[in-house]
Amino acid sequence: MKRLVSKLYGQINYSYMQSERNDHNGAGSYVHSFNRPHMFNLLFGYEFNRSWALSLKWNYSSGRPRDGFIIHKDVHNNPDYLRYSQEIISHNTDRTDPVHALNIRVDYRYQLGPLGIIVFLDIINAYNNDNANLERFVERNGEVVKVGLGIVPTFGLKCEL
Repeated sequence: MKRLVSKLYGQINYSYMQSERNDHNGAGSYVHSFNRPHMFNLLFGYEFNRSWALSLKWNYSSGRPRDGFIIHKDVHNNPDYLRYSQEIISHNTDRTDPVHALNIRVDYRYQLGPLGIIVFLDIINAYNNDNANLERFVERNGEVVKVGLGIVPTFGLKCEL
């Protein structure tokens, strides 16, 4: 981390990555499930005094690869037992939505001789973006629902010597 001025600090990161797999089953290469080409992080912090500090971190990454599919309605041909099916037509050719979040952290530091005691509040995904780690198909209504965490507040105590 590099200080910009006496109480303000920041960091900017960007990475680009491509990851492919070949299972040697005759199907050839395909995009790996963890392939997220673009990742960007922006961090800023401010130390108000020796005790109080605030930091903000915004991150963005490309969506994860997912299979291409077609949804079929009424697969049992029975209106009393309506069910849908998901036919996979390609492997990892589509992507989930990009992921982005703002994390906010407040620290309070108390020095007790050589022991530093830090109490913190960390709010992950402060604007509660619908970041999907996974998508799940629901046979009863034919919808694809996003599964992921929204806003996550955490707090803790940290000791340093």
